[in-house]
Amino acid sequence: MFALLCCLLPAFAETNDIGGEDVYNNNGDMMKMVILDVADAAVVTQAEFAVYNYGSNSAIQFALYLADEADPTQYSLVDAREADVNVQDNSQGWADSGDVAWVLEPGRSYAVGVYIPSDWYYFYTEQGSDNPWFGEVAGTLRVEDEVPQRFTAEPEGYYYRMRITSEDADLDDDGVVAEQWGGADCDDTDASVGEAAEEVPYDGIDQDCNGADLDDVDGDGAVGEAAGGGDCNDDNAAIGPEVAEICGNGVDEDCVDGDGNCADDIGGKDGIAAPGSCSCSSSSAQPLGFLGLLMVGGLWRRRRT
Repeated sequence: MFALLCCLLPAFAETNDIGGEDVYNNNGDMMKMVILDVADAAVVTQAEFAVYNYGSNSAIQFALYLADEADPTQYSLVDAREADVNVQDNSQGWADSGDVAWVLEPGRSYAVGVYIPSDWYYFYTEQGSDNPWFGEVAGTLRVEDEVPQRFTAEPEGYYYRMRITSEDADLDDDGVVAEQWGGADCDDTDASVGEAAEEVPYDGIDQDCNGADLDDVDGDGAVGEAAGGGDCNDDNAAIGPEVAEICGNGVDEDCVDGDGNCADDIGGKDGIAAPGSCSCSSSSAQPLGFLGLLMVGGLWRRRRT
């Protein structure tokens, strides 16, 4: 089991070394690994490993592993890539991962591994460096010509010459990784903005990073008046500029000139009259209409007979 150190990955851009170039050695294909115990979200942008070339044409590879949450002694492969190595025969130099963007989530444990073929040699020192900033050397894993998908390794008593460059992936410390590193924080300079933030309507700010400010609170498809739209009650989906007006009920459903007046026309405003909302009466000045004429005619005929 790994005895992880208390050292935590710093939340700022930094390049740090571990080990020295005192001795070099190799004894067959192997992975050399360093554990990164992460406190704050960070992103590894480059990794380098000191090597000596004895006329090798074999590829060195860098790999990132993530510890299982259920069993932190077990690490699974996240990403692997061939190193860029420009080292002449019988010379020493650096194997370089090139530009990477390995996002490290807070509270998790990772390992950076380097696959060293048997015709490359690596540098190490038994003294190492005091409190390596990114964690403890995890140790050596014997492999056969490829990067393993999973590993378990015991810590070693010596250190390698490794450099890891990182940047802060959560500048505002709101617990959400910035969008530029594949996270959901669309403004990593403001802790009130992020995937888990509560959206504030009509302020022109996309607090929850869903792509837009909230301007339609009731979800009826109409923008609220506070945001320049036509919805006069953005808390009620039954009210809005596309809703049919019901006259005489005291509610302005269509957000036009208040509640409709049923006497405006035969059908009421927008052709919809509220049942029982109108009280209509006839006066002597109004025409009798066809039915009234029939009734009068019937009475006149009775009197003649």
